[in-house]
Amino acid sequence: MADGNVIVRQAVKEDCAQIMSLIKELAEYEKMPEAVEMTTERLEADGFPAAGSPAFNCHVLDGGGALLGMALHVFTYSTWQGRSVYLEDLYVTPARRGRGLGRRLIGGVAQWAVSAGCVRLNFSVLGWNALAKEFYRHIGAVNLSETEQWESYRISGPALARLAEAGCGHR
Repeated sequence: MADGNVIVRQAVKEDCAQIMSLIKELAEYEKMPEAVEMTTERLEADGFPAAGSPAFNCHVLDGGGALLGMALHVFTYSTWQGRSVYLEDLYVTPARRGRGLGRRLIGGVAQWAVSAGCVRLNFSVLGWNALAKEFYRHIGAVNLSETEQWESYRISGPALARLAEAGCGHR
């Protein structure tokens, strides 16, 4: 299939099994396959709930029914600038890389974000992933750890449970 026949579109619930496969491929690539606890059912429930707002949005590269990549993202908010988007994952299958599909995919997310009134697109990159860092620099991304000294942190698992149990000290 020619890459010109690949379209960027918003994901639908029926894509979740293929998105889940792409998530597992990404985890393998990032050398963290054991970290994936997600299931197709949870992805469907979180992204396409029967009621309420979805927990995430997703754009996919559709190659005639076979998904060749995905970009999963969520709204965030900047108290300095307003509505923003956080790109959780951008992934293109290895056999399709180097053909401009990643740029098309993140471009689709950027179009969506701008149309939703967002002022910026944030994401993280693993320190060892030189190819990804070069790709993002090439499309205009700025490494905030270099320019503004931001560092990313996370609270999860037992630490999150302890913090939640401690609460704010009063009820």
